[in-house]
Amino acid sequence: MSEGDIGSRYELMLNLLPEADAIALRWFRASDLRADAKKDDSPVTQADRNIEAMLRRRIEAAFPGDSILGEEQGETAGTTGYRWIIDPIDGTRSFARGIPTFGTLIAIEADGEPKAGGASFAALGETIHAAEGRGCWWKGREGRPERAGVSSTLRMSEALVESVAPDAYHAEGLWGVYEALSRAAMRLRGWNDAYAFTCVATGRVDASIDLTLKPWDIAPFLPIIEEAGGKVSDWTGRRSHLAPRIIASNGHLHRAMLDLVGGHGAGDARASIAREPDRT
Repeated sequence: MSEGDIGSRYELMLNLLPEADAIALRWFRASDLRADAKKDDSPVTQADRNIEAMLRRRIEAAFPGDSILGEEQGETAGTTGYRWIIDPIDGTRSFARGIPTFGTLIAIEADGEPKAGGASFAALGETIHAAEGRGCWWKGREGRPERAGVSSTLRMSEALVESVAPDAYHAEGLWGVYEALSRAAMRLRGWNDAYAFTCVATGRVDASIDLTLKPWDIAPFLPIIEEAGGKVSDWTGRRSHLAPRIIASNGHLHRAMLDLVGGHGAGDARASIAREPDRT
């Protein structure tokens, strides 16, 4: 696979993000927004469905042999070795409640490895994107794109760490991990995972930890955070976008974060494999 192959797909991804933003803003805080429950009790709205349909239509038109994995419609097989991984609205619960930290996520895999990724937060006016070897670029509201970089924090006692909500640790039998993080970090906070990972890549947060992720939640952020100078791994330290338990950091704190979760592993990677979506 050539650099040109990645480059043309990366260019399409950058064009798709503002198109997704326009659809998201049409439905954000709209009086006719409807949130339906899927089989797993997670919500899905008109925005989720419409954005994914648009992304699939545009990708299939430009690269008809590429595979596509989306949260709402599952996976379409391809023949080129490229796979697009899309989350039309990351943070649908926030979106449905009018909270602006939701985002659209797109990753481009080549032979199973994420090579490019982008995330756009329509209501916040922020976009971040990266491709392997091209750096990480972040644009705030009405700003010009600028090179993104992780923080230089060296000690957990000085670190701002983002975490999945405490109830997730209870549900997974990992309350001890949450307590250890709370004691070690200067401050432990919680946001939508996509916005937290974006804050790691831009140096506003020093590390982020999650334990219930799917591929579309994390795949874009491997190239984004790595190109910003940080590190992403599962809880065993292995680079992965398929394990549900993930740590993203500025790199300096990664060993300390792994030590805090030591012995708990990466979780069941099978839980992150896309299931047939509920189309009812």
